[in-house]
Amino acid sequence: MHRYNEYGIAGLIDTRRSNRKSYLSPEQKQAVIEALQKSPRECGFNKSNWTMPLLKRWINKQWGINYKTSSLYDLVHKLGFTLQRPKKQSRNAKKEKQEQFKEELQDLLVNSDDDTVVLYEDEAIFTDEPTTTLKWSRKGEQPIVPTDSSGCRERIAMFGAVDPVNGKVHFKTSEAANSHSFKDFLK
Repeated sequence: MHRYNEYGIAGLIDTRRSNRKSYLSPEQKQAVIEALQKSPRECGFNKSNWTMPLLKRWINKQWGINYKTSSLYDLVHKLGFTLQRPKKQSRNAKKEKQEQFKEELQDLLVNSDDDTVVLYEDEAIFTDEPTTTLKWSRKGEQPIVPTDSSGCRERIAMFGAVDPVNGKVHFKTSEAANSHSFKDFLK
């Protein structure tokens, strides 16, 4: 506010200086990069994901350097990292079997006759009831999401499939998502 009051819009431009010497040497920065690419468990912590306070503790433990959390965010960004939602992958996934499946599928698509149809299918259920996720509220006060419970909630199932050869999309809605409605969709 003080910068805006004194300089107007120009005062809001970030004026932090980057000519200050880094706390970490290039070798130490490389060690931070390598640590961030591992699980914290591999670095001696009983945690699954890196947080800035955890990384701050790790750096302090390694080299006795005490970063401010905000400065650590800047460092991590300068090292080329961004906060992203991770993709889940089964621990049991076998890369060789996945590659074999891809090759077999490609062979099936290339060598299939005119009577063979391969479809990628998925289904979803839509309701008129709001999805309850996280919501900010005061401690001890459970948030409430108003819904219309005067009657039965509306819901519809949708089956969809796409032909990877020609891109044709097939879909059908149903009042239920069960084996009977799925078989009906396949017809």
